[in-house]
Amino acid sequence: MKKMNAGRSAFLNIASIIFLIMSFQLWPGAGTLVDNSKIALAASDPVIAAAGDIACDPASSNFNAGNGTSGLCRQKYTSDLLVNAGLAAVLPLGDVQYFCGGAQAFLQSYDLSWGRVKSISHPVVGNHEYITTPDSSGPSTGCDITNDGAAGYFNYFGVTAGNPGQGYYSYDIGAWHLVALNSNCQDAGGCSPVSPQGQWLEADLTAHSNFCTLAYWHIPLFSSGGRAELNSKDLWQILYNHNADLILNGHDHIYERFAPQDPTGVADPINGMREFIVGSGGANHTSLATIAANSEVRDTNTYGVLRLTLHATSYDWNFVPEAGKTFTDSGTGLCHGNTPPTTTLTAAATSTRTKTPTPTRTPTKTPTPTKTPTPTTTRTPVVSRDRDTVGVFRPSNGVIFLMNRNVTGFADVALNYGLPGDYPVVGDWDGNGTATIGIYRNGTFYLRNSNTNGFADLVFAFGDPGDQPIAGDWNGDGKDTIGVYRNGTFYLRNSNSAGVPQLSFSLGNPGDVAIAGDWNGDGKDSTGVFRPSNGLIYLKNQNSTGIADIALNYGLPGDHPVTGDWNNDGVDTIGVYRNGTFYLRNSNSNGFADLVFGLGNPGDMPISGNWDAIPN
Repeated sequence: MKKMNAGRSAFLNIASIIFLIMSFQLWPGAGTLVDNSKIALAASDPVIAAAGDIACDPASSNFNAGNGTSGLCRQKYTSDLLVNAGLAAVLPLGDVQYFCGGAQAFLQSYDLSWGRVKSISHPVVGNHEYITTPDSSGPSTGCDITNDGAAGYFNYFGVTAGNPGQGYYSYDIGAWHLVALNSNCQDAGGCSPVSPQGQWLEADLTAHSNFCTLAYWHIPLFSSGGRAELNSKDLWQILYNHNADLILNGHDHIYERFAPQDPTGVADPINGMREFIVGSGGANHTSLATIAANSEVRDTNTYGVLRLTLHATSYDWNFVPEAGKTFTDSGTGLCHGNTPPTTTLTAAATSTRTKTPTPTRTPTKTPTPTKTPTPTTTRTPVVSRDRDTVGVFRPSNGVIFLMNRNVTGFADVALNYGLPGDYPVVGDWDGNGTATIGIYRNGTFYLRNSNTNGFADLVFAFGDPGDQPIAGDWNGDGKDTIGVYRNGTFYLRNSNSAGVPQLSFSLGNPGDVAIAGDWNGDGKDSTGVFRPSNGLIYLKNQNSTGIADIALNYGLPGDHPVTGDWNNDGVDTIGVYRNGTFYLRNSNSNGFADLVFGLGNPGDMPISGNWDAIPN
């Protein structure tokens, strides 16, 4: 099991120095949904930028020689965010030149602004680029038969835009695979699975094994702006089936970010794709109609671009407004990987995948006369029989990062398992020597036998909402099983199933945090408590009511406990997690930390286990 600690004045002085040194070695992190991780990031990872609905018709009264007005034709100012910005690519998201993308309009408007980054641009075609008749209510440069088949667009961008008559293509940037698609289905020969575009997309994704995939086109499947259309639903499904990660669209002249979802619009934090609408390229703004399901952030007043940093297994997003504006949106997300989850497809035309499962809860609860308190912030994971290493669980979004060495560095495993507000619990559920993940939600455990995205292998109810989950090998059979801690009382089971507790005993006070580990090396785990108000730790060598066998002070108020066998000597010892830094001890005694290193962000919850089943 894993716990935490703090120390006395000497420890604090030295630990503070160590902490400051370690802080210079950590990557900065900030984000709104998934905070920028300090994990698996490299300074050289490529950065791209995207937006659509960009350049006004040069004959517009608001064009003003390319300078626009205070609220319209702002393409020059959004392009200023791209020039000399160190970008690997620019993704124009369609309707890049109004009114119809005529050849002269491109040369007289777009080319003066976003054309400055044409050499690194990988565009997709919008609906306006296919228009061949003038707008009855406004200027329409080149909107005639000479623009048939989006001729102005394809002639301006050349081979970069894909083949005329298709407008779809793919390429790699860094570790990522990027797919440009054409949402003007009739002009592209269709968007269904049996259309040329659908068949090409299926073959392209099958042929590319990149861990991360981004797809982009003009017309969104989901939007709060009122212009979403169903024409790309089949493309969504194909991408979803291949574990794609990001979708970028325009069309609605707004900025909007969605939570990961499936092609039917069901929130899916495990396998869902995150959609951004970035119709903020400069032409004009449109309004919101009805707030769409899973919409997280919206803005209708700010021109700007979306910057994406493409890491090997994750991405950072940052909406950058034009100069003088203040709206922004940033965060980090994880990629799914290139192996589709093992899911059962329904008979319907689209496949269904679960979030972290939410089954009907069985009625079994632990018998106790008291109701549940609000749990303290950290839930303790369990021991494995070899050396343990740490990880973090991000409660804002269910993202988990695991390390196979107790040092500052890249995460060896990154996955998404759980929902915001879940609590992590870790154990060797099947006795194979590897600790794997689980979460506790409203009195129900969801446990997995592998550290991967996917369904729970075990789902059962035990305890009450608000209980603290805990796990350990209570009977020495080589398998970890669960328990809960409530108001100073432990309720433990010797099997991972619903039922009454096999062990029930008191230790600690309400407000303490439950911990567990093999404190004496006898092959069985027993419990303990960490008192977050003062850093006191009480450990018991037997799972029974009584006086603590070990009492020590390790940690500071507000620390989170974590425990494990850090040196592979067969005994679990204490540690604490504080503001993204672990302080681990190799003995259950007061003293200095033996290991100090950074992982995760403030607000993350520590977990630990033998993730790779390697003893040393």
